[in-house]
Amino acid sequence: GFGGMVVVTADWTIAHRSVNCADLLALKALPQLGAQLSECFTERAIEQLRLALKKPEITEDVARVFGLRLTKGGELMDCAIHLSRGNIVIEFEPHAAQDYADHVSLVGPMLARLEPMRDVDSLCDAAATLVRQALGYDRVMVYRFHSDDSGEVIAEDKGEDLEPYLGLRYPRADIPQQARELFKRNKFRIIADMYADSVPIEPPVGFNGEPLDLSMSVLRAHSQMHVQYMKNMGVKASLAIAIVRQGRLWGMISCHHYEPKLPAYSLRTVAEMLSQMFSLMLDRILIDRAERVRTKGRHLHDQLMLQLAGGNDLGGGLPMLDAMLKDVIKHDGCSMFIGGKYDRYGAAPSAEHFLRCARSWRCADQHNYRIQQHRSGSARRSRVR
Repeated sequence: GFGGMVVVTADWTIAHRSVNCADLLALKALPQLGAQLSECFTERAIEQLRLALKKPEITEDVARVFGLRLTKGGELMDCAIHLSRGNIVIEFEPHAAQDYADHVSLVGPMLARLEPMRDVDSLCDAAATLVRQALGYDRVMVYRFHSDDSGEVIAEDKGEDLEPYLGLRYPRADIPQQARELFKRNKFRIIADMYADSVPIEPPVGFNGEPLDLSMSVLRAHSQMHVQYMKNMGVKASLAIAIVRQGRLWGMISCHHYEPKLPAYSLRTVAEMLSQMFSLMLDRILIDRAERVRTKGRHLHDQLMLQLAGGNDLGGGLPMLDAMLKDVIKHDGCSMFIGGKYDRYGAAPSAEHFLRCARSWRCADQHNYRIQQHRSGSARRSRVR
C-alpha cells in the first residue's frame, strides 16, 4: 500500500493500525494497541491533527494536513483525517515536498479555463482535458448517468494510440447501487496499482466490538470484482471522482492508466477541487437551460392562445405550430389527428402508420387504466376491512 492508517478513540488511544505503519513512519515496531498516540506521534503532529478536527466540515468530510512530520525520525506526510462512529481515522502517505507549491498554483488557471463555459458539452470537454493535463493519466473520461442508471462517455481526452471510448454506453450493473450511494459521500477513489496487494488493518474489530467503518477512507481497498474488471480492460491504475448534483449522482470523471500510477495527494486534491467547481458550473448551466425552456414554453402558450382567440383553426395551422415548436422541442416533423382528419408536416408518419400506432397506444392506455382501477379497488377494500 502507498499509505498507512492509525485509528484512535476519542481520548487518542490507538484502536487500529495498518500493518505497514512502522515502515512508513520509521518506527522500530508497530504502534501498540491500547497505547496513547503520543507514544509514537510528536506533540506538534497531534496538535495539528486536533486543529484539523475542529474544522466545521469535519463531520461530513475529510480534513487534510499537508507536509506534516508525524514521528521524530519519519518523513513529511500528507494526512487525511475524519470521524467514523466515534473513532478518529488518520491516514497518511509521503508528502511531495518539491512539487507541492506547483500543485497549489494549478488551481487558479484550471478554474479560469472552466469559468467561460456556457454549455454542458464544452464544460465536460474542458474538464477531461484539464484533469488529464494535471494528473497525466493515459485516458480521462467524463461519464453521465441516464435515468435508468446506465452510463455514457460524453467527453474524453486520451493518448493518440488508444481506442476511443467516447459515446460508449455502459449498463447500470457496472456500478452497483451500494457503490453509487457511497460515491455520494466519498467522491474520490484511487487505485495506484491493480496488481498490488492490499494492506490489512489490525484488529478487524474495535474495542466496542464493531468493525471499523471505512466509508470515508481515502485509502480504502476496492472490491476484487472491480479490480478484476479493470484488469480485464488492461488498466493498471485508476482514479474516479463522482459528480454529484442536487444529491444525485449525475456522472463521474474517470481516469485510466496502463501502468501503475500514483499522483501526489496534493495533486489529487487539486483534481477534487476542480470536480467541485465543475459541479457548481454544471448546476448553473443546467438551471439556466431549464429557465430558457420554461420561458420558451410560456411564449409558445401565449402565441397559441392569441391564435385561438383570433378565430384561427388549430387543425389547419400545422405549419404555424411547427414553427412555434421548433425552438422548444427539437423535431423533424409533426402531425395531428383532430375530428377524424389527419394532417402532417415535415418528416412524420403516414396516416395509415399513425392510426396503427394510435390503436396500439389506446389499447395500452386502457390496459393501464384497468390495472389502476383494480389496484384502487383493492386499496378501498383493504381500508374497509
